[in-house]
Amino acid sequence: MSLTGAMLTGFTGISANSMGIATVGNNLANINTTAFKGQRTLFETLLYQTVNEGEAPSGTSGGTLPRQSGTGTQVSSIQRDFRQGSFESTGFQSDLAIDGEGFFILDGPAGQQLYTRDGSFHLDETQTLVSANGTAVQVFPVTARAASRSDRCRTSSFPWARRTRPSRPHRCFLMADSTLQPGLRLLGRC
Repeated sequence: MSLTGAMLTGFTGISANSMGIATVGNNLANINTTAFKGQRTLFETLLYQTVNEGEAPSGTSGGTLPRQSGTGTQVSSIQRDFRQGSFESTGFQSDLAIDGEGFFILDGPAGQQLYTRDGSFHLDETQTLVSANGTAVQVFPVTARAASRSDRCRTSSFPWARRTRPSRPHRCFLMADSTLQPGLRLLGRC
């Protein structure tokens, strides 16, 4: 390997590790962010250059391994850690937490469904359950048979929220049934 090749190989390590350090920095910066899920950086080797093919075992020798020289490293992926975090009481009855897998579903500005694990909710002036930035929370209304739910997710208001005791019990599921599917992007805090 030439001197230039060695320097470029070293540069790949510096570049990849700078991404790893940035990931750790992001984890530290968000340590007190509600429902933040930390990340870890995974690395992979770039191509190996074979210098010597090696030899197969013979009657008198166990053979030799090929001599290979790596051409550096790169970031293979940045994984989000979805392990269950600890629960912390906030004192607000509208704040919710998810125990296990799943996401809360929010009604995005363009009508798309947004997913979050941040349960910092409150009721707006129309008694609609909304996130900290005012995005409406979607619910799966529970039918008369409490064990089943409708398949349609919708925004819902809670007119009984002003009363101290509702005249009849209201139940709804606020959580998506699955983990974040491949192809969905995180858009930041919802």
